Amino acid sequence: MRANKIYKKEDIDKMSSSIVNAGFGEFGADTYDIFKFKGGPRCNHKWERRTYVSTRKTESIGAKGTNEISTAKAAKFGYFPITPKEVATMPKDMPRKGFSPNNTNLPSDAR
Repeated sequence: MRANKIYKKEDIDKMSSSIVNAGFGEFGADTYDIFKFKGGPRCNHKWERRTYVSTRKTESIGAKGTNEISTAKAAKFGYFPITPKEVATMPKDMPRKGFSPNNTNLPSDAR
């Protein structure tokens, strides 16, 4: 969080195929949905949606010439950035404290 980085949704999806917290996935799998469960069970992280528009078609997000816009303004351009509610919820505040119900290591306080 201190790094203050901006990640594209595609980059977050790629992270989900990397081993971050071994054993915390479905049925004890080593990988899980980083977009939904962030840093893992009982984690205090959450994602914030940021919507950007480039003033030039060749520029990437975060480059000079990009501007953050509101969701309403994006909708005027025909884009509807929708994210599930749990994406902005810290795992510690999710059901079962962010543990999968199918996790073989589910602690008693998260059942």
